[in-house]
Formats: sequence, structure tokens, C-alpha cells
Amino acid sequence: MKLLNSIICAIFVTCIFSCNSTDKQTSTAKVQDAAITQKQIVTLKSKLLPPTASRTAHDFTEALQANFTKEQTVFLKSIETDFNAIVNAEQMSAFYNQKLPKVLELMNKKINQYDPEMAMTTEEINKKWAWFTMYMPYVKVALFCSECSTESYIILNPLRDKAEVSKGKEDDTFFEALLTAYKVEGNKDEVICDKMPNNWIKLVNCDLCGTDILGNSKHLNTLQAINTGLKTGNLFEKNLKDLWEQALPAQSTNYYHSKEVVLKELELIINTVDLSKKEKENLKNLRYLISVGKNIQFDCQKGNCQFMAM
Repeated sequence: MKLLNSIICAIFVTCIFSCNSTDKQTSTAKVQDAAITQKQIVTLKSKLLPPTASRTAHDFTEALQANFTKEQTVFLKSIETDFNAIVNAEQMSAFYNQKLPKVLELMNKKINQYDPEMAMTTEEINKKWAWFTMYMPYVKVALFCSECSTESYIILNPLRDKAEVSKGKEDDTFFEALLTAYKVEGNKDEVICDKMPNNWIKLVNCDLCGTDILGNSKHLNTLQAINTGLKTGNLFEKNLKDLWEQALPAQSTNYYHSKEVVLKELELIINTVDLSKKEKENLKNLRYLISVGKNIQFDCQKGNCQFMAM
């Protein structure tokens, strides 16, 4: 009888240990699953626009009310809400093409309402409008002396980051094409802006009187990125086609690089980019004009050009 009791106790203890072990394994698995899920959430949020310490500490409502009317304040708050609500490429297209232009229009009227002919200094801009870029990280107020004006511009990287976590690829390829076109060596990624005056696509060297930079692969890379975007879908078709017209090489009197380097990129564009028959003919004619080299200056980076007008 004692032996039987001992056996029963042993079985009972084993069952308890086994059950506890299973519970621990299940619990551990749940903890691991939770950790993975939390990691995914953190990764997702990091691709959006996490509020910085300065952003969360700033009273944007107070700043909005101090600079805009009640109606304008409500409008700007709705724009920021719309941005945070973007979950797919269709919503991004509507935001970029329909809503953001209204923000820029409002901002440009507000910036220049007192004296449109008088550009603000960089210090004045930072003092008055730096908070607005904290509020809307995809809008920047900036001064461009070549135009003697203060204006607002779209900052592309926050929109590209949002596109990366939204559903669909059309907005991804669109912003990649824009970033390819507008990025300038030496500029920080976070301040790559759309449609800056005299810098529309960064295909000219603005420090050297509009010297064409054909030869540094900017034309080629931009056209290829646009090709990819157009093949992805038609949500941004008009935007990409407008960018395409700007990115196609055109006749110039001054080239930043040597004739050999310029012709090499032009040849690559003719042979590797998906061009229409007419576009290919035009570029072949341009190749001939550059080869002949009449009234054209090359190697302008060496400072030996007189920057002839077209």
C-alpha cells in the first residue's frame, strides 16, 4: 500500500512539473512574440515622423493662432491630421497634389503680405518660421537670394519616409525620382526641397551662371528613375511627365564637364533610357551639335568659360 501511494505521488509531482514547464514555455513564447511585435511597431514608427523633444514641447496651437486667422488655423490643423492619416499611395497622391499646394499658397501669401519685394534674412526666417517646419516637417520657409524672395517649399524626405510605410509602390517610386532629381552634393538629405527657384531640377550649376551639368549622371539617373515610376502606376503620371520634360538634356552653350564626359552620358541616355522616337532623334541631333562644338564651352569647372547667353 505504501509502495502504491509512493507511485501515485511520484506521478502527481511529475504531472505538476510537466504542466509548469509547459506553462513556462508557453509564457516564454508569448513574451518573445510580444517582443517581436513591439520591435516591428518601433521600426514602423521610426519611419514616420516621431515627435522630437522640441516638437512635443512646443505649443503649436498658440503659434498657429498668433500667426494665422481662426479659419487658417483650423485648415492647417486639418492638413496635419490628413498627413498622419495617410495609409496608401492614393491618399499620398491627393495630399501631395491637392492639399500641400494650398499650404504653400497660404504660407507664401502670409510670408510676403507686408512687403513682397523685400526678402527676409535667414536669421529673420528662423526666428519667425522655424516652428512651422517643426509642426509640418514637410514644409520649409527659405530664402533664395538668386530670386530675392522668401518662399515656402516642400521637403521631400518626410514624404518619402511616409510613402515607405504606406500601402502601394507608386508613391515610393515617385519620391525616389524626385529625390534623384533634386538632391545636390553637400546638401543634407532632410532639407531636399521640391521646386526651388533657379534650382528646379539641379541639372545646372547655379554657382556658375547656369552651367549645364550633363556628364555627372544626374540627367541619366533622373530619367531612369522616372521610367521606373511610370511603369509602377499612373497615380503620379502627370508629375513624372513634367519632371521628364525638365530632365531631358537640351542645347546649352556652357557645360560644366569636358566634351568627352558630356558625350558619354548623352550616349548612355540615347541607348539605355526608354525614349520616344522623337526624343531619341532630338538627342541624336544634340549629340551632333556637341560633337561639332561650335559656340559651346566645356570644362567650365576649371573657370575658363565666359558664360555665353543662348
